[in-house]
Amino acid sequence: MLPKKVAYYLLNLFFIYDAVFSYYAVTKLGAHEANLMIAYWVESYPPLYFLTVPLLSAGLYLVMYLIKRYLSKWLTKTFGSWAKAEKIIFTAFVIYWAIANSGTNFAYMVGLRHTVLNNWGAMSLVGVLISTSYFIYKRVE
Repeated sequence: MLPKKVAYYLLNLFFIYDAVFSYYAVTKLGAHEANLMIAYWVESYPPLYFLTVPLLSAGLYLVMYLIKRYLSKWLTKTFGSWAKAEKIIFTAFVIYWAIANSGTNFAYMVGLRHTVLNNWGAMSLVGVLISTSYFIYKRVE
C-alpha cells in the first residue's frame, strides 16, 4: 500500500511520461493513438497530448471526491478508516495505470509493437483485473 502522496506523484509522473512519449510516437514514429475517445484530436494536433496531464490530474481528484462522497461509509467500514481505504484506492489506480497505459507505451518504446503488450485494450483489461485483485486482497486481509 503506497502513501497517498507517493501514489499521487507516481500517477502524475505516469501521466507526464505517457503524454511525452505518445506525442513523440505520433509525431516521429508514425504511431496511432489507441484510445478512440481522443484519437481523432491528438492525431490531428499532437500537442493536445500535453493537455491530458492536467485533465487527468483533475479527473483523479474528481473520481476520488465522488468515491469519498458516495462510498466512504462502506469503505471506512470495510477497511477500518477512510485514510487506509484512500491509500488502497490510490495504489490500485497506480497499478492499473502502470500496466494499462504506461506499460503499453513502454512496450511500444522498446520495440514490442505487434504483441499483446502493445494492445491497449488487452492491457487495460489486465490492469483492471490486477488492480481489482489487489483491492479485493486488501479487503479480505
